[in-house]
Amino acid sequence: MNAKRWLLPCACALTMLATTASASAERSTYPPDQDAVSLRNGAAGWTSDTSSEGLCVPVLLCPAIDNSIEGSGGPGGSGHLRTALGSLTGVGATSIGTFIGPSFTYRGVDGNRADDLLLRLNRRADVAALLSVAGNDATYSVGLENRSGGTDLELVNGSGLEGAAQWSQVPAVDVDPAQLQVGDRYRIVIASRFESGVQVLPGGYADYASVRLIAKREPDKQGGGSGGSGGGGGGVTNEADLIGGVIGGTVKVKGKHLSFRVRCAKRAPGKCRSRLQARLSRRGARLTKSKSVRIRPGAKRVVKLKIRKRYRERVADRKRIVIKRKTRVGGKKRTTYRTARVRG
Repeated sequence: MNAKRWLLPCACALTMLATTASASAERSTYPPDQDAVSLRNGAAGWTSDTSSEGLCVPVLLCPAIDNSIEGSGGPGGSGHLRTALGSLTGVGATSIGTFIGPSFTYRGVDGNRADDLLLRLNRRADVAALLSVAGNDATYSVGLENRSGGTDLELVNGSGLEGAAQWSQVPAVDVDPAQLQVGDRYRIVIASRFESGVQVLPGGYADYASVRLIAKREPDKQGGGSGGSGGGGGGVTNEADLIGGVIGGTVKVKGKHLSFRVRCAKRAPGKCRSRLQARLSRRGARLTKSKSVRIRPGAKRVVKLKIRKRYRERVADRKRIVIKRKTRVGGKKRTTYRTARVRG
């Protein structure tokens, strides 16, 4: 009897361990080399580049950009990527520091197409001095470059560097897995962009850590078991993106209208439906009326909204606008916000 009582919990424990191992196998991380994510043991395939635009003369007058890969100082004792901007020289310029990750072959999850694909990273920045002068700007972008000749993807487009004096995790960026081709080679590219005017100021820096793509595949979609309701599934934001569509990272302003692109994932359960509105900020003035939008799965649509007359001059000088989205998810209304860069 005692032996049986001892064996039963052991068998249960082994079953739980096997189940946990199976569940953990249903995701893949890219780049697959852990050193390229942690950066604790050197560059691990990361390289960098610098460039400049504007009125400055490279080397002589352009603010210097120094890219470095630090083996420590990141969250959880990890290493990190740093783009440091030298002192501003008083000449209008745009300085760009770029990090290029190691190439990897995308295999989805164990050779199968992923159900969810997320970009995750941590960041921090010191750009207060730069942004203390009107007209200056500091942003970062993240892209996925297809090294096999396919389409490059824009994952983060011109998001502001401010607001992260300490290490903070960037909200997961949902990527449509259908846009990646299993078997193609890719690499992650991060660009920090500093726009400065004619005032002399100290520089700043932008740091990035734990940069990776996480591909997930739900257990019930691999043909095993009854599935059940499970728990997980990417969170409220990803579910809202799947049902309401993904808003692009740029807003085009022309005359009395502004427009932006919304994409409905191919795997959406039906038409992506949401109510969209442009605002100065999350709690700022409502620049437009709300508009209901429906987009079929796998399609893209340019949404045009009319700017309220009293805000048209203010919008013309804005660098970023917030798009508010209301979507019904699981019988409840979910409100999300997308900060988008303004272009003329």
